[in-house]
Amino acid sequence: MRPRWDGQSGAGRARPSQFDYKSLLSGKKADWRHFYTSNLSVKTELLRRFPFDERFPYAAMEDCELGYRIEKTIGLEVRFVPDAVAFHLHPTTFLQACKRMVRVGQSTRILHEVWPELARPSLTPYKRATTAILKQIARNRPLTDGIVKLADEFTKIACPNPLMRAALRCNYLIGYAQHSYRQNERAAEPII
Repeated sequence: MRPRWDGQSGAGRARPSQFDYKSLLSGKKADWRHFYTSNLSVKTELLRRFPFDERFPYAAMEDCELGYRIEKTIGLEVRFVPDAVAFHLHPTTFLQACKRMVRVGQSTRILHEVWPELARPSLTPYKRATTAILKQIARNRPLTDGIVKLADEFTKIACPNPLMRAALRCNYLIGYAQHSYRQNERAAEPII
């Protein structure tokens, strides 16, 4: 069950959100970006050989990092089974989602520090301009908080609504800017 306000993107995408099932349903081949351990089945031996990287402090991006590491090391085939049913429910409000997006931004920053080649997504000129504007907004915390409150109020009228994506993205950018794993004692190197 996906929250009504959830977008349609995933790891390594320009827009932050939790899962990218829409593209899988339209025929995209699943890869490490779809290694969602909330709804995934793998052999125990694989996880023994490739444990989660404990440098990720939150349940965000640690699974995609694991998928990427496996793919780079031994290859990975992720199969999407559209008829499979899994229940992994976390009732979430929009305000809780905004707080989570800060943690997702922090975790994405760790992913990019561990695997720098993932840090440079190719953006269209429109997305580049939009991201630049949202980065400016995210630097102004009172403005971001105002957009979040307005978007949350607007959910009573329309959900999803145009402000929700901007509010989620700003919170993601706040988290991304806040966290630099290089500030910590452990070096940000891939664990293989």
